Amino acid sequence: MKKNLIYHIGALWAAGTLGASAATIVSQVSGGNWNSPSTWIGEVAPTSLDDVHIAPGASVTIDSSSACLSLNIDSANNVGSSLTISASGSLVVGDGDGPLSMGSNLVVPSQEFETTLEVNGTLRCGQIHMMARRIAGKDAECMLRVNNAAALVEVNGDIIQERNVAQGSLRNQIRFGAAGTVRVKGTFIALDEGGIPSVSGPGTIEYHNDGPQQISGFNYNNLTLSGSGLKTGVDGVIISGILTIKDSAEYDGAAVDYELNSSVVYAGTVPQVAGPELPLLAPAGWSFTVSNVLGVTLSQSVSVPGTISLIAGPVFTGPNVLSMVGGLTRVDGYVVGNLQKPVSTGLNVARLYELGSSNGYGPVSLTFSKVNKAGNLTVGSSDGDHASIGTSKLDPDLSVNVKWDFIPGGELATAHYAVQFNYNAADLDIDASPSLLIAGRFSGGVWSYPVVSTRTATSLQLNGLTTFSSVQLAENGQKESAIITWATPASIVYGTPISAAQLNASTPTPGSLTYSPAIGTVLDAGVQTLSVVFNPVDLLTFRRLTNTVEILVQQTALVATADSVSRNYAESNPAFTGTLIGVVNGDDISVTYSTVADETSAAGAFPIVPTLNDPANRLSNYDLTVNNGTLTVIGGVVPVMLSIEHLPGWPNVASR
Repeated sequence: MKKNLIYHIGALWAAGTLGASAATIVSQVSGGNWNSPSTWIGEVAPTSLDDVHIAPGASVTIDSSSACLSLNIDSANNVGSSLTISASGSLVVGDGDGPLSMGSNLVVPSQEFETTLEVNGTLRCGQIHMMARRIAGKDAECMLRVNNAAALVEVNGDIIQERNVAQGSLRNQIRFGAAGTVRVKGTFIALDEGGIPSVSGPGTIEYHNDGPQQISGFNYNNLTLSGSGLKTGVDGVIISGILTIKDSAEYDGAAVDYELNSSVVYAGTVPQVAGPELPLLAPAGWSFTVSNVLGVTLSQSVSVPGTISLIAGPVFTGPNVLSMVGGLTRVDGYVVGNLQKPVSTGLNVARLYELGSSNGYGPVSLTFSKVNKAGNLTVGSSDGDHASIGTSKLDPDLSVNVKWDFIPGGELATAHYAVQFNYNAADLDIDASPSLLIAGRFSGGVWSYPVVSTRTATSLQLNGLTTFSSVQLAENGQKESAIITWATPASIVYGTPISAAQLNASTPTPGSLTYSPAIGTVLDAGVQTLSVVFNPVDLLTFRRLTNTVEILVQQTALVATADSVSRNYAESNPAFTGTLIGVVNGDDISVTYSTVADETSAAGAFPIVPTLNDPANRLSNYDLTVNNGTLTVIGGVVPVMLSIEHLPGWPNVASR
């Protein structure tokens, strides 16, 4: 970019070349309120279609919503101009994309003066070009001042700071008088002999773009990276306040230098990786904050002299270590990985490690009865079972799917200690029982199993430990099997409820026996299976067992008999009766009787047949006998056929 990219706008206006397609509005030297017609030559206040030129020596103020197409805050050889946007005011230049220039690269000052843009409200524009010059020891300075914590300068382009000499005492800078924000879509550019860009005061520079940006190398108070894409830092990025990385932005590039009591904050809306912005050696008071529910992954170990703030979401350390040197505060965040804390000398020294798993928060708390020598202790949590669980007596299918590691550092020397492991219900295998968990400690390739002090639905405590190791929680996978004696029972007849005569398993091991089907059940005929579940009193030593036997259930006798009856010929059949003997268990079985004889049937004997009704299909449980009855039909006069035969010599006679 050439030095004279932006020329003295007053000269352009005088030559009639500015605003070929828009009006050019020039202020009176006396200045005034932006929206007052008397402030401007021609008595017309600017609109969003006008190029605006604030003449050298003029001071203009904005206290309401205002707009223009482009803006030049001009200076002459010995006089600057100023624009002040009050807390209630706002200015939009070119719909937020219009150019704004300050000062001039043509002035030849013979005395000190300053061109100023002061923002206490809101300014939205495109590129800002700030120009300052020093001639023969005299400075024409250029200042963008942000003097309100709520002030916002939104620049949808670059901020160019042009000087004809190195910064030194020639001020061409953005200066925060309060904690306002300058949000830039482009980057900072230092032209001519300007050296590095210059920003001072307690405010925030925010690089905000949906795409890559270059982060200029200079001293920032607060630096925020937002939007998306890589934000590539060049050498010389220094943070004296807070570096905040949010949205889906990601820092890349040169290492960041931090000053005393500075910090980094991760507040993304996607999973984040803490990378080259982490210091290799943090200064005193440097702090580390995570406020990202989707989590932050460390790409290197980091030691925090100030405060670790776990506001929201997990910190995944992987093989790296997050070391607390100062303090730690927690709201809803936690560490999945390695967290190191100092351990001081004393009696009953307590340490809480804000750990967890991918399923959520699950802290580990320790109490040392005595610490003889101070040092540090790293406690790590990681998802999944211990890699060597297969060599232990722990059951990998009935475990807490978290492994904990304890690594002492420095000269730490302690007497015995107690530790409580907290875990999430989701960490537990679906069939595992918290009341049956034991602890396995792995050290030097050897497993040991300390006595468990207490158990709850989501915690387990060990007491009296003196060494440090890896720990896995699970049920005992090598439990003993109790001996259950149960002889095959004798057969029974359908309708006989099963009782203690059949459900008579026994074991010398203390516990309870639960049968299925239960006592009092009536079994169907056939070969049926009886089962028993043994629940030992000592579930840590003995496993639950199930045993079965078979029993033959014989059919029971069922006899259906129809009563015999008689009637006269041509009469209707009487109501048939009979007996059904042998129905048990309240089965819904009934009988009806029928015959083929009707009123036209001749005299004789007809069978009465019993028919069984079984809507619940229970007859398979019975050995059925059916006895028919007899219907006797008694006849009246039996018809006789007569014939007439004529014999020769004899008179006609009847014969039969």
